[in-house]
Amino acid sequence: AELFGWGAAESGVLFAAMSVCVIIGAKLAEKIRIRQYGIGILFLLMGISAALSAILWVPILTLLLYLLFEMGNGAEKPFVSNLLHSSAPSKFRATIISISSAVFSAGFGIMGLAIQFFGDMPISQSWLVSGILLSLAGLLALKEGL
Repeated sequence: AELFGWGAAESGVLFAAMSVCVIIGAKLAEKIRIRQYGIGILFLLMGISAALSAILWVPILTLLLYLLFEMGNGAEKPFVSNLLHSSAPSKFRATIISISSAVFSAGFGIMGLAIQFFGDMPISQSWLVSGILLSLAGLLALKEGL
């Protein structure tokens, strides 16, 4: 299915831009190294950008907001990794990182079930739901001081 009537060339440029934004986000996360509230702010910004993409659904705004989301996606891994490494005692660090990886994999399994359940949902509506869930996760992380 085409998004906004874009063909293969435009879609290819979009996927290339997404990859560049993920790399930029990861590099920015390494340089910024926000300790307190970094995860919460990141998830909140990602959630807002996904929800606004769905609500506005205007090609150029959706594209820009989605690229901002991808930048946050790239920043997430270094933020979480730094949090795990700095807060976990060294004797438990490997176990905690393994559990984190298992939870991440379980999340994809749950997402697969959700896709089966909500499979007929339009993409804009799924972005809105994702944005709301990410925003809620961000608010929870902020409440916990993450």
